[in-house]
Amino acid sequence: MALCRGDVSSAACTSCLWNAAGKIRAVCPNQKEAIGWYDECMLRYSNGSIFASMESRPLIYLSNGANATNPSAFNRQLGNLLRRLMSNASAGDSRRKFAADGPVAVTDFSSVYGLVECTPDLTGLECSNCIGGLISSIPQYSDNKIGATYVTPSCNLRYETYSFFNSDDGSLSPPSPPLSPPLPPASNHTSSRTTGKELLNLQS
Repeated sequence: MALCRGDVSSAACTSCLWNAAGKIRAVCPNQKEAIGWYDECMLRYSNGSIFASMESRPLIYLSNGANATNPSAFNRQLGNLLRRLMSNASAGDSRRKFAADGPVAVTDFSSVYGLVECTPDLTGLECSNCIGGLISSIPQYSDNKIGATYVTPSCNLRYETYSFFNSDDGSLSPPSPPLSPPLPPASNHTSSRTTGKELLNLQS
């Protein structure tokens, strides 16, 4: 399964997938299944069926080391943003389930940007459940952090205080009223091999 981030160009998508394929072949030549997550794409293979099945494990995350200067305001606006993006992404079709938006003002001096994506083979409900699980993990693993990336085989989430996605492809989400606060924390996570913006999870 190959998935490129919903805002990247065809050329960037092709380049990312070629690099991912080479990396996976080099790192795990004899593995029955593997997943490689990169900044602009994900590549996965398995000896079992992986389509039309929502998988929320392994859950892998990376967090920015810095804390928000106003945690209450930051977490409130982040929760509103991510829930809106979850709703928009899950409303996508079988070609793309992706949403991104920002900047969303936190205070007069700071903003937050967010991005979520599901593999398009999921149903809308499965996509919503997958991203909702990532949102619920934030208080446990990245509480008050100004940036984080969460990935699973079926969906991913990222937020930062700077722009990190292409805002020129029409994929940005329209504004909507504030939504409810984040869900309570979830449990369990998986460690990963990390190299810059690469994440590899290997299974024998």
